[in-house]
Amino acid sequence: MILGGFLGTFLKSQLKGTPRADLEDLAFAIRAEAKSALGKDEAYVKEITEAYHTMRTPAQKDALIRKFEAALTKNDFGKKLVERICKTKFPEKFVAAKPAAPAKPTTVKINVNGTPQDAYVFAKRPDNLIRDVVTFKGREYHTGDLTQMQMMSRGFVKSKTGTPVLVTWKAKV
Repeated sequence: MILGGFLGTFLKSQLKGTPRADLEDLAFAIRAEAKSALGKDEAYVKEITEAYHTMRTPAQKDALIRKFEAALTKNDFGKKLVERICKTKFPEKFVAAKPAAPAKPTTVKINVNGTPQDAYVFAKRPDNLIRDVVTFKGREYHTGDLTQMQMMSRGFVKSKTGTPVLVTWKAKV
């Protein structure tokens, strides 16, 4: 039913390859916990009990099942229940992944006035390009130099410390 749908997302990922006997135990635990939790809700129990005792036709049975499913989907109750029980039964399969280390910016070697330099690579032209006179590695770059560099998808930006950093970007084709 609906609990199986919630469980299906875990079966495709974390619980993939789990032995059938363990999955059957898990299913029984989920079903028992759902009945227990819903049994504590007096209004739900009263409504379901009345509907069960007056049930005579298949349509009434379907209505009873819809009420049960509605109770499971209300406020993501069933989804949270299935997730909690899966994590309790199989904690080793739900270990949180370590956060990935921040990616280091990629650099390339480019020639600037005949000398090879390391330059950071951007996907597009940075908005904060320096357009005034820049002193980089002992050489002064004037406005004309910077304009020519920008035509070749190169330039300077200020680092966090305020020093100029050589950058390049992918030119629009």
